[in-house]
Amino acid sequence: MNGLEVRTGRVLSGVPALETMMEIGCGIITIRCDDIHWLSRLVSEIISRNHSPGGRVLYLHWIDYHKRYWSIDYERLIDSGKSNGADVSSMLDDLVFQRSFSRDNTEVEANWQALLCEGPFSMMILDSIPDLFEESKEGNVPMTYSIGRFVQLCVRNGCVGIALDRAKRPVHNYLAHVSSVIIEVKVGPELDISLIKHPCMAEGIRLYPAHRQWTLRRWM
Repeated sequence: MNGLEVRTGRVLSGVPALETMMEIGCGIITIRCDDIHWLSRLVSEIISRNHSPGGRVLYLHWIDYHKRYWSIDYERLIDSGKSNGADVSSMLDDLVFQRSFSRDNTEVEANWQALLCEGPFSMMILDSIPDLFEESKEGNVPMTYSIGRFVQLCVRNGCVGIALDRAKRPVHNYLAHVSSVIIEVKVGPELDISLIKHPCMAEGIRLYPAHRQWTLRRWM
């Protein structure tokens, strides 16, 4: 199985190399990068660049709020929206923000049904399962269950789902199985972008963007 069935459609991110790799209409795109600040900027760019009036985005902020912050950076998102010419007020109205469930509430059906009733959505972002459910042993049930429900939400809404993975260990087996696209990004003076899995493009492609707009400086 090569992930969920896909159809043509491009996810805009401001990084041309990524946009080429993310050219699918629905399915799960996993982006792996251990630089939390770069991923945060990337999320703001994706939300603002892909917004259209009435196109609601579900942002599942799965970061462990006991360890780090628990709220989206609205100032960064607003700045990104203004830079990209988005209707900022409409963009924020169309953003549904949900912070992480606790381990005890992850498998409560009512929580997931409430999210389902908030739709329809044009995009979903999961940020980031490994931070809340560290896989301390084989077969981590809460993490696997959450990934499955995220996939189910995307299928029910017929939209693309973007799963951010900050873990330095190999990608979770189930997440790798259900993902249509897996991209790994290493942040340095320039971006090292590797394509791990894709339904249409050759895997193993490595891009080292040299153009100024693709460098880390653009995100500072």
